[in-house]
Amino acid sequence: MIRKAVLWISVPLALVVAGADPSSPLSWLGAAIGLLVMTAGVFLRREDVAAVRRDTVAEALSRLAFEKAMDPILVCDENGVVRACNDAFVRVLAAETPSQVLGLHMSKFSPPRQADEVSSAEAVNRHTRQTLTGGFSRFEAVRRKLDGAEILVEITLVPFQFDGKSCIIAYWKDLAELAKTREQRRLLARRFEADVMGAVADFSTSTAEMQDMAQTMSALCNQAEKDLTSASANAEHASANAQAVASATEEMSMSITEISRRVAEAAAASRQASDEAALADRTIEDLVEAANKIGEVVNLIKLIASQTNLLALNATIEAARAGDAGKGFAVVAGEVKALANQTAKATDEITAQISAVQERTRQAVGIIKSIGVVIEQVNQTSSEIAISAQQQSAATREIAINVNQAAQGINYVNKTICTVVSATIKNNHTCGEFVLSSGKLSKSSDVVGQNVEAFLEEIRN
Repeated sequence: MIRKAVLWISVPLALVVAGADPSSPLSWLGAAIGLLVMTAGVFLRREDVAAVRRDTVAEALSRLAFEKAMDPILVCDENGVVRACNDAFVRVLAAETPSQVLGLHMSKFSPPRQADEVSSAEAVNRHTRQTLTGGFSRFEAVRRKLDGAEILVEITLVPFQFDGKSCIIAYWKDLAELAKTREQRRLLARRFEADVMGAVADFSTSTAEMQDMAQTMSALCNQAEKDLTSASANAEHASANAQAVASATEEMSMSITEISRRVAEAAAASRQASDEAALADRTIEDLVEAANKIGEVVNLIKLIASQTNLLALNATIEAARAGDAGKGFAVVAGEVKALANQTAKATDEITAQISAVQERTRQAVGIIKSIGVVIEQVNQTSSEIAISAQQQSAATREIAINVNQAAQGINYVNKTICTVVSATIKNNHTCGEFVLSSGKLSKSSDVVGQNVEAFLEEIRN
């Protein structure tokens, strides 16, 4: 019977040791005990010794493996009632003797509820059923000492059969240090979360703001590209207009130069006409003076004719006095008188013609003087027009020079705008890439945040 119990206990012990931490002294002790138990089993099978001796050796080895283990070990039945335990289990529960724990249900060493709010009795029963049906179970649970203090332990349950009954050997591992380490990890996780997640949140916010700014900058670049394209078209149109104005200004300058030349010629002709009008005025004045002299001569002739007529009258009178002797002289006197009368008539006609000539001459003098005044005015106006034309020609040349310079400046501005448009297009493309990069960066920030959350969750657990 003892041999059979030793063989049954050695198997669960080996399983427990296999699940233990290799760095734990229990692993080496369990391995040594397992070897001793197996050696004893082989020895008992190969040697035919007395039953009492075999039972004594097996019992001593199994008790050594069970009671002297460094970690708490207990055996309970299929109902979860403690049937055996080692000294380490008694010490962990702050009991004085094994009798204080034997016969009690495992839930008696637990608080009413576990961390997941499940009752401890239900949790014990569930783990017991899982172990009996599944063959192995390992979990963490909160246990309560007899003095009321709670401890966190890792429990490994291994089922085995003894005398046809299902039993469970339970191995406890005190997780006080682990709990302390976990608490430290939780504190570290909280600090890490406060620092890193805050930085990640700030980074995400900054990335979102950067993406918004990149999108705004991209929109501004698009609008700037449109505006610059429109400005380039307007500049080209303005350049064409300026060139057209420059050409028209040059033509106008040439026309003004020609007009100025023609006006100068007209001024010269006006001056010549003025001089000729002055000459004609002097000639007519000479003519008036000559007519006046002719009038004086005609008056003299008229006076002579009158004297002649008077002399003829006297001669006729004397001839009448002379009688027949004076008849011939009377005839001559009559003819002289007739000639004198004709001369007087001719002189009157000449006087009338001279008067008419003088009147016409006076009118011609007035007209020529008026023409001279007009010509002088035309001459003065022509001179003023010539001066204005020269000034306008100079201003037009200056305008042409300025318009040409403006056209050159507009061409330069147009080239500059084209360069800026090209740079804006490149900048817009860069903004688009920046938006994509910021989007990728935002996604990467989200992934980093998720990875940090997963890492923190793993650290907390």
